[in-house]
Amino acid sequence: MIEYSTSNNLIITNTFYEHKDKYTRVVANRNEKSIIDYILVEKSNRTAIEDVRIMKGAEIDSDHFLLVGKIKQPNKNGNEGKHDYITEQPETLKAYILQEQEVAEKYEEAINKEIQK
Repeated sequence: MIEYSTSNNLIITNTFYEHKDKYTRVVANRNEKSIIDYILVEKSNRTAIEDVRIMKGAEIDSDHFLLVGKIKQPNKNGNEGKHDYITEQPETLKAYILQEQEVAEKYEEAINKEIQK
């Protein structure tokens, strides 16, 4: 990952921030904990990433936790030096619901609309 990041002008963000709970993968019955999931960002956007945390509530049928980044963006009001922050906590993610055909079709339709924008 380091070689890939270096050759593509990327940085690995989640290891920069100090948090009590930082393990991205936990297997309790084997007493295993590891930090093996990362968010990659172009170096030029390094200062836009304010924080990266794990989201334990996501139901993704995995022993990995979802990573969520806090990103700052230019202030919508045009105030120099001020930033707005994308801080909304995502809804609980339940990936298993995509196994239902109707839900999967609605999701695919919504993604296709976003791509066409």
